[in-house]
Order: sequence, then C-alpha cells, then structure tokens
Amino acid sequence: MRGILDDEAGGAIAVFRSLVSHDEGDSIDPILMTGSTVLVDDDLYHRFMPRAELWVKQNNVDIRFEDSIREGYHEIHGKGKDWIPRYYSMMITEFFQEGLTKCLIGTRGLLGEGWDASRINVLIDMTTVTTGMSINQLRGRSIRLDSNWKEKVANNWDIVCMAEEFTKGYDDYDRFKRKHEQLYGVCDDGTIEKGVGHVHAAFNDAKPEGINEGMEIFNEEMLARAGNRNHVRQLWGIGQPFDVTPSSAVEGKMGPSFAGGFKFGINKRVWTDESLMLAISRAIVDTLADLREIDRDCKPTGGARGSGWLRYHLKHASEQETAKFTKALEEVLGPLENPRYIISRPAMHMKDTWLTKLLPEVLAKFLRRAERSIQMYHTVPSIVANTKERAEVFKKNWDYYIGKSEIMYCRNDEGRQYVEELRKSGLEPRNNLHRKEVYL
Repeated sequence: MRGILDDEAGGAIAVFRSLVSHDEGDSIDPILMTGSTVLVDDDLYHRFMPRAELWVKQNNVDIRFEDSIREGYHEIHGKGKDWIPRYYSMMITEFFQEGLTKCLIGTRGLLGEGWDASRINVLIDMTTVTTGMSINQLRGRSIRLDSNWKEKVANNWDIVCMAEEFTKGYDDYDRFKRKHEQLYGVCDDGTIEKGVGHVHAAFNDAKPEGINEGMEIFNEEMLARAGNRNHVRQLWGIGQPFDVTPSSAVEGKMGPSFAGGFKFGINKRVWTDESLMLAISRAIVDTLADLREIDRDCKPTGGARGSGWLRYHLKHASEQETAKFTKALEEVLGPLENPRYIISRPAMHMKDTWLTKLLPEVLAKFLRRAERSIQMYHTVPSIVANTKERAEVFKKNWDYYIGKSEIMYCRNDEGRQYVEELRKSGLEPRNNLHRKEVYL
C-alpha cells in the first residue's frame, strides 16, 4: 500500500521525533544511534558537544563532528577513520551511564548482543522478533547487574498495536503472545511463570477483542505495577530457595455469583472470591491428608493476581501430591459434569424486617435477621467420591471451613435430574479456570 504510512513509520527515527516533540519525552533528553548517524535532542545539544569533544580527546580517536539543525533536534555526523558505530556507540553509552541522557534509542544491531549499559532500568522493545535467542539478547540489556546499584529493578515493556477495524488488526497481539511463550517472569503472587500469563493473568485466555476493549484498564494496571519497584523486587525473593521443578496451580476468575453472603459462626465475615477459594482449598487439603493421600505438611497457598484473577497451589508437596490437589480443586470449582456426589455450599444473608426498614442504618444493621440459604452446589472431588465413607470425610472438612452442608449421590436418575435442575437454576459454578505450571 502506498500513501498510508510515512516512510519512517515504526522506525527508530520516528520514535525519536515523537519523543522530542512531546514535553515528557523531551525532558529525558533522548539520543538516537543509527548505523551512520547520531540524533541529539536540541535541549541536550549544548551539553552533548563539549562532552563529545572531550571524549574524543581522552580516547585519542580520529573523529571530527559535523552538525545539522533539524526541528527539535540536531543531526550529528562525523568524519575521520574512527567515525564508526563501534566508537560512537561506546561514547554515547558512557554518556548514558553518566546520566547525560536518560534515553537511548537504537536498532537491534547496535543495542543487541555484546552491548552493555548496566544503568538501564527500563527497556521498551518495539522490534517484531519472536525467536527465543533474539528476545533474550534484547531483554538481557536491562537485567544486567549493576555493582553500584544493588537495589536495581528493571521494567521491560512491549508495545502492542491493535486495530479492530482491520482484517489483521490483532496480528501484533498474536506476535506478543508468541514472543512470551519461552519467557519467564514473576507474577503478582510471587511465583515464576513461563508464558504471557506473567504479564497479566487475563492474557492467558482472553481473546484479542476482549483485550482491545479493556486496553485502558490494562495500561493503567501496568503503569501502577511498574511504579512499585520495591514490591517487584520482593516478589522475586532474591537469595531465597526455590524449586527447580515446576508445580501445578489452578488459576481462575470466579463467576459473578460465586461468593456472597456471610461465613457461618460468631464473626460474620463476608465471603470474597479469595477467602472462599482459600477455604475450599483448605477443606480439600485436610480431606486428602485425613485419607492419607497427601502429607500433613502440605499447605494451600496463593491469592489474588489482579483484575479479579486468583491462583492457588500446594506448597511442601511432591509432584504426585500437587497433582491430586490441583485436580480436586478444579473439580470443585468447575461445572457439574456427571458428578458422583455433589455438596451444597451454604451462606448467611442479612434480611430486613418490618422494624429495620423503619430504623436508621446505624441501628438497623444490628437488628437485621440472618437467614441461611444455599449459595451453590459443587462437585465432590473424584479422588474422595469413590465411596460414601470417603465423601463423608470431605463433608466433615467442608462443614468446618465453609458451613453445614448436605451431600447427594447423583449417579442415578433422580440425581441426574436434580443436577440438571441446579444447572438451569444457576446454582452450579461458572468460573473461568485453567491450570498453570509455576516455579515456587
């Protein structure tokens, strides 16, 4: 196609021009390096040239600078046998390390393998590469250790363009997902994950259309996370032991009617998706331990991953123990698919009386009546549903963590019909679940 894009669109020079024409971009004094030219922000030029002349003298190289003034920047050319990328990239890298400029723009050829600037703590990757070697070379530029900056944390960014109005408007998002297939990153819950899920949990299953619609929200979350470097450093757990083999985890976004109501007991704590998922996990773990399927040391752990996503896994567990827990949790949180036994999940709800409707809220909240109702039905995990006795062990722990329940056998006509009625009534879980392999 002709006449649609500028000849420099998507290139390094276009990025540089965009930065120097924007107040915030201009404030970081960008410098661009190409194979033959250096572009310098006009605000920086009068500090750049004396420093460059001094560098040439100190390093005893044959370089003479020539300058062309452009709109918002200066184009620097050089003469002499030493005006080659090897020398001027070395020079400008030193300037960056000193803080003369806070932003370098370059091509993959100049800033790729072998190039080193330990002070970099932000890398914005605007290339189209998806091969593992090239990706790791690029991202390695920012994660180099800095002996003078022990607390350094680097943020690596991908720029993803989406245009729903075009036939191939989501191709760049697909490239982004392929790019992260072999990349590891730390997640909000402190686990290490391979794949696009470490960028955001929603990227695992969401279609490009959904990402496009929520673009503004995702961008806000990314910016907020990037600004909390101390928290990110803590998530990496530097110096702490970790498992060299991956562990299975269940990740999910709960349906709108999953939680709700109050927990039974003296403390009427409102159920949240996170507290309920943890309570269910504990009921499963205690049941498996009671039945000697797993060791007593196994503990469920996890929590929120942002945007309503949760993830739970089993710690202090073998691969076999983890597999049992993961499958059981998936079954309990999943839909009612030909279950052998189902179990009810009760909840308390505070109901108004004729009196509380007349009273101000400050008094009414103490006089509302608590009513028990069934919030949902769940599958009893298959590992404990093979006999009524084992299912009763699960019920005992479920009653302790969740509330007094009932179990029902569903492998007969009456049971199957009951399950079908529950589905129609919206009393089965409708959660978005998937299994992930993570490093703990």
